[in-house]
Amino acid sequence: MSGMDEQPSLREIYRLARENNMMLHSMRRRAFFTGIVKVIFYILILVIAPLYVYSTYLQPFIANLQQTMNQVQGTNAQAQAQLNGFEHIVKQLASSIPTIPSISQPKQ
Repeated sequence: MSGMDEQPSLREIYRLARENNMMLHSMRRRAFFTGIVKVIFYILILVIAPLYVYSTYLQPFIANLQQTMNQVQGTNAQAQAQLNGFEHIVKQLASSIPTIPSISQPKQ
């Protein structure tokens, strides 16, 4: 009778071992795919978050900075043109005024 009692317990052990093996494979598969999803999630966070911050906060600031720089450069060009015009007028005025002999130097 002892041979008969061993058969059901061996079958039960075999069934439990197969069930355990299937659960372990399922857990490994789930852990692998969860790891892949986490990596994709973190990559998306690292790519999308800086783009969002740039477009929301930095881009308007940079646009204002560029506009200010363009205005400064335009004002600089206008000031340079006015200075050149002033220098030209001073040269014309200097060339049209006759020179006066210096009084402090005695004539020889």
